[in-house]
Amino acid sequence: MSAETLPTAGRIAEAVKIQASRFLFAVSAGNPAWDSMWTGPNPPSPPIIATDVLNRLCYARPTIVDFLTPDDAGEIRLDGGARFSDSEDPTEYVRIKLALPEGSLDGQTIREIGLFIDSVLDPALPPGQIIIPPAGVLARGSLYALYWREAYPVEGGDFFARNFVVRI
Repeated sequence: MSAETLPTAGRIAEAVKIQASRFLFAVSAGNPAWDSMWTGPNPPSPPIIATDVLNRLCYARPTIVDFLTPDDAGEIRLDGGARFSDSEDPTEYVRIKLALPEGSLDGQTIREIGLFIDSVLDPALPPGQIIIPPAGVLARGSLYALYWREAYPVEGGDFFARNFVVRI
């Protein structure tokens, strides 16, 4: 018999590597057929073998990649109710934030967001540019996380933001 564990120090070391990676979001309209499934007992969920999103609307750079710490009074809230605060020191929690500029997807519906790791963008792109044209993506990288949500119609200059928290 044997036992094995990844101690906190090892988790933090892995999180530091992830935090230093190059990320890219793919925002997608997904499949409108998913809309009717959200009311049933089993909402739709992404397939584990997925490699891309459906019906991509745009690529976007993360606006924040940093470390978090669990905090019941934290200002960073996730859909499931978990709360976090920013951490100046590395932790086993890495936040990758998507914040689309106001009005950037007016008239579109968001159902799916893919997070790609080890992406390569055209070095000629301006450093602060968030929305990335397909020609600006030299290598998309590997799909690291996939998020499906109820349809979110973007209207009238809406601002859309989502925190992804990776726990190692």
